[in-house]
Amino acid sequence: MLRLNLDTKPAWIDLGFGVEVEVVPITTAIIAAGMAAPEVRGLPAETDSDVRFAAMVRSVAQAAIIGWRGVGDADGAPVEPTAERIGALMDLFQMNKAFGAAYLAKGFLVAEEKKGLAPLPNGTSAGAPDIAAAATGSAPSAPTS
Repeated sequence: MLRLNLDTKPAWIDLGFGVEVEVVPITTAIIAAGMAAPEVRGLPAETDSDVRFAAMVRSVAQAAIIGWRGVGDADGAPVEPTAERIGALMDLFQMNKAFGAAYLAKGFLVAEEKKGLAPLPNGTSAGAPDIAAAATGSAPSAPTS
């Protein structure tokens, strides 16, 4: 069964280390924006998939994060989230990993849930009755000339 989350309100995600981020609900548009970002599309084709995913997480975070708690400047004074600051937060390995697992993975879980929705198992004639008559003999060989 595919479970739809119709909640359109922002939510808080705890990233650890005293950092919480407020995010808009994940949508196809947010994921598409992350994949289409120049920082992701501009990576060389041979770029490692983990590096590519981390860049996508950074880009998605910049589109999704609308507030935060526990983030401050060099003096410890709280700062507002901006694209530059969100990018800097996502450049920290643990923050990127936590955000990807807590936020972005939810978007990919829908794809996993859909896998159980196939109407029939894979394979020839799986789940369907034969409707063709049995062959009466062998087919002739193809001409060689």
